[in-house]
Amino acid sequence: MLKLPHAMEPDEKFIPPPSRSAPLPSRGFRVFVLFIFVVAFIVPLVVVLLLLAKGKPKWIKPKPAPAQATNAPPVNPAPAPR
Repeated sequence: MLKLPHAMEPDEKFIPPPSRSAPLPSRGFRVFVLFIFVVAFIVPLVVVLLLLAKGKPKWIKPKPAPAQATNAPPVNPAPAPR
């Protein structure tokens, strides 16, 4: 019987080939990504919350109060012509 070189014997165990996917990132890379996340999101959030806690910033202008609807006749500041 002809035996092919790549044929497996029945008693051989199949060993999967090594994975070709990227290796897991190193610890230093994960620390770097976490640092970027903290700088990009957490720090601005804390700064904004601290500024709002001190008081309303100057760049937030108060909205003018809406005119109250009353039944009184309109006031004419000019005197009536005679």
